[in-house]
Amino acid sequence: MDILWKAEAVSRVRFAAQKARALDTASAFQQDPPGKKAKGRSSDREAADSWLATLRFVHSGNSLRQPRMADLPRVGLICSCQTKTHPARRSAIQLQLKTILNCMQRFVGFVYREVRMHCHQQQPESIEIRIEPHAGIRGRCSRCLQPAPGYDRLPQRRWLFVPLWGIPTHFCYAPRRVECAEHGVVVEHIPWSDGKRPVTCAMMGFLARWARRLSWRETARAFQTSWEAVYRSVDWFVQYGLAHRQLRGVEAIGVDEIHWDAA
Repeated sequence: MDILWKAEAVSRVRFAAQKARALDTASAFQQDPPGKKAKGRSSDREAADSWLATLRFVHSGNSLRQPRMADLPRVGLICSCQTKTHPARRSAIQLQLKTILNCMQRFVGFVYREVRMHCHQQQPESIEIRIEPHAGIRGRCSRCLQPAPGYDRLPQRRWLFVPLWGIPTHFCYAPRRVECAEHGVVVEHIPWSDGKRPVTCAMMGFLARWARRLSWRETARAFQTSWEAVYRSVDWFVQYGLAHRQLRGVEAIGVDEIHWDAA
């Protein structure tokens, strides 16, 4: 206990000495008005000097009593051993669904405006993600992909997106028609869709990969979609791979005899 008290006393005296040194430095730059006495500075300095002398006396082994806490009100060194338990503060930056979408599915020229969850009898039924065009970016022609001035807007459409937490999710957007100088009035290019398919490209790739592990019927049941949606997703995935495959570096080709005879 004596060692702990001495360590605490050393820290208090250091703080008092720093405060007294700061008061002396401030007094060199700021002088009191004539006839006004600096009450706080002299008292603080005297209290610090008194505690420093007491500490030296304690180290010499001649102290009759430990300094009292009541001797420190003017220096401002009174501290309590009782610590307050503060509740965990909420982080200033909260992760939102829009943040995840902008990180994983970011489309230039479009913004995620609103995310809504529809419930029935307190059970989530679907999630709708409303998309709007960027005000400062023109739409692009779906044929030549060149920017073009707007012409009008079509009714809102829905595209099936990858389910979030097992909840069916849809993109909602009203496509614009643009007036292209080369192709005339056409529907703008929609980066998350391919043609008139009601399923997003991300969802088609998702279903096609799962269709390699499960049957098409089981894949449709697991992700609450139709067998036809799985079939069209696999077909789109295969056609995309054939269109983008590279045959460079092929040195040999193996032919199965059975298929050769059937041909």
